Amino acid sequence: RRLGNLVRACDATLSGFDAECLRLAGLDVRADDEWTALASGVKLVISKVEALTAEAKRLGGLVETLPHWRNIVAVAGTLVPDPQTEAWKQFDREISTEVLRHLAARDPQSLGGYEHFKALLDGRRLERQREQDATRHAFDAVRDAYERRLQPVIDQYKLRTMVSLDDVDGSYRLLRAEVVEKIAPWIAQVDAEASRLLDDLGFLKTERGIDVAQWLQGLEDARGVLAAAARELSQASASPEGLEALTDRLRTVRDGTIGPARSEYARLRVQTEPADALEQRLLNLLGSVPGQRPQEPVSIEAVRRTGVSDLGLEDLLSIVGKLYRKGHLDIQVRVRQP
Repeated sequence: RRLGNLVRACDATLSGFDAECLRLAGLDVRADDEWTALASGVKLVISKVEALTAEAKRLGGLVETLPHWRNIVAVAGTLVPDPQTEAWKQFDREISTEVLRHLAARDPQSLGGYEHFKALLDGRRLERQREQDATRHAFDAVRDAYERRLQPVIDQYKLRTMVSLDDVDGSYRLLRAEVVEKIAPWIAQVDAEASRLLDDLGFLKTERGIDVAQWLQGLEDARGVLAAAARELSQASASPEGLEALTDRLRTVRDGTIGPARSEYARLRVQTEPADALEQRLLNLLGSVPGQRPQEPVSIEAVRRTGVSDLGLEDLLSIVGKLYRKGHLDIQVRVRQP
C-alpha cells in the first residue's frame, strides 16, 4: 500500500511538470526567469524520480519478505496439536501475539523483521519434533512391555497398534484393547481344556472307580481363577504391570494345575488292573479273531464266534464291561443300519 501511494504521488508530480513544460514550450518569447523556472523544475523532477526509484527498490525488497511471513503463519498453526494446552498459550504469546504487535505499526520497514520470528518458529519446530519423537518412544516402550508380558502365555504375542500423534490417548486405548483381544481367547481356550479334563477325569472316576477327587477339585479351582481373570482382564490390561500380575496367575493355573491334570489323565487312561482267568481268555480271543487287523473294532458277534459261545450275551457284556473298567478295552457303539 505504501509503495502504491508513492507511485501515484510520483505520477501526479510528473504530470504537473509535463503540463508546465508544454505550456512554456508553446510561448514564442520566453523570459529568462521562465527558462530558469523550467530548468529548476526539470532538476526537481529528476531528483524526485531518483528518490522514488530508490524508495521503490527498498519497498520491493520488503515486499519480497511477504512469502516468509506467509510461511510463518502457515506453519505456526501446525506445531501445537491442542490449542488449550499451556504449550500453545506460550507459543501464542511468543509468536502470534508478537507478530501482530510487530506489524501493527503499519510501517513497511517492519516487514524486514521476519528473521526473528522465523528463528522462533524453527526453534519451536525442533522442539515439537523432539516432543513427537519422545511420544513415539514412550508408546513403543509401553507396547514392548505388553509384548513381554504376553509372550510367555500366547504364541502370537506381537501387537500391531501404532501411535497416532493426532490422538495419542486414543492410541493407548487401542493398544489396551488389542491386548484384551489377544489374551481373552487364550483364557477361553484354557478354560475349555479344563472343562474337558473335568469330564474326562470324572468319567474315569464314575466308570472305572479311579480316585481323582484331588484333580477334580484342582480343576474346579482353576476354572474359578480363569473366570475371575476374564472379568478383570480389561482393568488389568490398563498397564503392563497389571497385565503381568494377571498373566502370572494364568501361568500358574496352566502350568501348575491344567498341565499336570492333562498328564495324569493320559496316564490313568491307559492304566490297567490285572484280569482274571475268564477276562484274560476273552482278551486272548479278541486278539485272534480271523481277518481282524490290529486296533480294528471287533463286533460282539465276532467275539461270540471265536470260542465263547457258551456265554450268554449278558455275561459277555459284563466281562467286556469289567475289562473296560480295568483299562484293557475301549468300547465303541454304532447304530446298526437297516
